[in-house]
Amino acid sequence: MTISRRWAVPAGVAVIVAAGSLVGPQLASAGPELPPTTAADLLARLARAPERPFSGTVVQTTDVGLPRLPTGNQDTADLTALLTGSTTVRVWYDGPQRSRVALLGSLAETDVVHNGRDVWTWNSRQRTAQHLRLPAGAELSGRVDGTDDAERPITSARTPEEAARQALAAVDPSTSVTVADTTEVAGRGAYELVLRPRAEGSLIGQVRVAVDAKTSMPLRVQVVPRGQTEPAYQTGFTDLSFDAPGAEVFQFSPPAGSKVTERRIPARHVAEATDLRAQDARTRSARLRQQLPAGAPTVVGQDWTAVVVARGVDRSRVLNAVGGDQVATAVLGGFRRVSGAYGAGRLLTTNLVNVLWLDDGRLLVGAVDRAHLEDAALSTAVPPAR
Repeated sequence: MTISRRWAVPAGVAVIVAAGSLVGPQLASAGPELPPTTAADLLARLARAPERPFSGTVVQTTDVGLPRLPTGNQDTADLTALLTGSTTVRVWYDGPQRSRVALLGSLAETDVVHNGRDVWTWNSRQRTAQHLRLPAGAELSGRVDGTDDAERPITSARTPEEAARQALAAVDPSTSVTVADTTEVAGRGAYELVLRPRAEGSLIGQVRVAVDAKTSMPLRVQVVPRGQTEPAYQTGFTDLSFDAPGAEVFQFSPPAGSKVTERRIPARHVAEATDLRAQDARTRSARLRQQLPAGAPTVVGQDWTAVVVARGVDRSRVLNAVGGDQVATAVLGGFRRVSGAYGAGRLLTTNLVNVLWLDDGRLLVGAVDRAHLEDAALSTAVPPAR
């Protein structure tokens, strides 16, 4: 993963908010004393916020009501952290050509370093590195794998900015947008933008985005399940500096004895990605779905009720990847057998994310209720051969 500061409120959102169709009457108050603002003004400030260098520590916490899973394989601990656990990430950013992200584990560290045309991924536990050399004149923005933030669960975000981008991409007239009390994150005064989905079937009650009062940078994102008051997921800075990181932060050489794999991206793929970034979030998401190779995950529905559908998921391989018999037993123990017109399989229900894992290899994940998940399964079922 690399970091992109090049983002804006999705096309039309600021206009809709300014017109008053989404906005409640609240103004920011309480907390640190800050000048009052409105949701429309805060969205506009987010859209025009300039890029600036920064570094800091981000802590992501997920608690959707499941027992804490065993640690398992440290290399894949972030898979279980999707449903339960805490992850710490160090982030450095110095413009679109230089960034670094370090995922800190208890026994290992995974780094992604972007410096000009070079992108390095390093796994300290396995002592493996991957090197990607970008084509001349190309710009890498977003994730190294090329996927779009809008196509991934919000709980997969590594920084508050990624999570904020994903949340704002779902804003439409079915979303209420207001400003709550002011707050403080990483010692900085912030406004709190509150998004409340009106869509039936969404498990999300509200998304709270803390926006830095001075820089308009997202500092924290909290996702609160419908009918609850405490967040089931949050990602936020615990410390933050706007001093430019030193050049040495972005220099990487694989240690002696490590295994290095060279990767390549065809120039046409980079050009396509650049073209996609110039489009608004909804158009970009539609284009990405059209370009997905056979067997790649697809998305059923949109915005707050979107369901990600993966095919050909091998249960034993996934459980082995998660790590160890204890973890596998704990994961499977949370599922219960279900069946219907869509097929048969296992269902995992939580207060924020539901997962349907079918015997035919389909895996469906969404922040939606069971009925929406089953509808998505029915619409993606393969008709029996005649």
